[in-house]
Amino acid sequence: MDVNNPLSQSIAEQLFEQIKGKGIVLQGIAERTGISIGSLSRYINGKRDLPTPIFALICKDVGLDAGEVLRNALEVVASAKQATDQRSPCL
Repeated sequence: MDVNNPLSQSIAEQLFEQIKGKGIVLQGIAERTGISIGSLSRYINGKRDLPTPIFALICKDVGLDAGEVLRNALEVVASAKQATDQRSPCL
């Protein structure tokens, strides 16, 4: 995933919010998954590409449905695009 890609950013935001909402500490995820705390932090904060296997591993570890996280992220991106398209004048 490209960190400048709106979908990548939305996925990272979804993960961040879900993990924060569950009160889960990144250190615990890092220890259970074997992902370094630095890499995990960069993935969750949208500063580094999040490979699909790592995304799935994080979701599994924290009890999230990866498909639901992706659907929510897609909805956010689609809503933002629709709002932008409605504000843009037609040429």
